[in-house]
Amino acid sequence: MRFLPVLLLVAAGAVPAFAQPVDKPWNGCLVNALGNADVISDCTAVLTSGQGTSEQRAIAFNNRGVGRTNTGDENTQKAAIRDFDEAIKLNPKVAKFFYNRGYARTGTDNVSAIADFGTAIGMDPLFAVAWGQRAESYLQLKKWDEAIRNASEAIRLAPHYLHSLYNPYETRALAKEGKGDTKGAEAERAGYMKINKPVIGPNASGNRSWEGYMRI
Repeated sequence: MRFLPVLLLVAAGAVPAFAQPVDKPWNGCLVNALGNADVISDCTAVLTSGQGTSEQRAIAFNNRGVGRTNTGDENTQKAAIRDFDEAIKLNPKVAKFFYNRGYARTGTDNVSAIADFGTAIGMDPLFAVAWGQRAESYLQLKKWDEAIRNASEAIRLAPHYLHSLYNPYETRALAKEGKGDTKGAEAERAGYMKINKPVIGPNASGNRSWEGYMRI
């Protein structure tokens, strides 16, 4: 089960007085990126404009990377990882940048993905979905005990947060099946089926270090 990568948004009042051609891309990339089908082109326009602070450019790289993730195209996926590389160079203190790069690497380079999730967790030990995604990477490597341990921590931190793309209970069930514990797997599934009103708890979304500046 895979969670989605994370877009970062600046507060609307932080939009600079750019020239008119840049205004729409700025809003589409940094203020209203959620659900924006043009986020890749908008963020490219922001980045090629040469304007904005280093923090804003870091967010633009991140959001373009998110837009490029999960396209199904290998070259676009590699470009997404390069975008996250640039975001991290500009601001290496944001856990979500490492989380997103780890997410983009999951399935193709699980060892590097695990390292990225580990960095995100080191910055923010309460980042539940980073624990859950690291469990997924360990699962793909058939490291069952590590998958169970990480999924268990994700569940402890955000026990009611799950949906079709993120379910640490199912990850733990699959790891138990990998170990031959079919009864344990059945119990996992029976347990999470009772969670009929999933909610985003305070630990689900991760790094809070920029909350004075950004809406995350």
